[in-house]
Amino acid sequence: MASGSGNSSFSCQQPSNGNIELKVAVSTSGDPGVNGTGNSATGFGNTQSSVAAASTYYMRFQLKEVKADAGNLSAEDRTITITNNGVSNTDIDINCRFVNL
Repeated sequence: MASGSGNSSFSCQQPSNGNIELKVAVSTSGDPGVNGTGNSATGFGNTQSSVAAASTYYMRFQLKEVKADAGNLSAEDRTITITNNGVSNTDIDINCRFVNL
């Protein structure tokens, strides 16, 4: 983001099937890993607020069933919004699909 300064926040547009959540883990020093806590990341969440300023962010995403028998989620694009200093960037889209076997 141009003219970025200070902390950033990250948020995930949620899938249309309310039984499934899209989450993000963010680190400023490397891959957050499968648990979302590697390299000082704070874990997976629908939003991540007050992530320290950095020129590079490392993100890992998780699509999680949050209710039993959540059903299927047809493939759909969801937007990841990054906000810094009052400016939002929505250039990241994730294509999600969930099949309950």
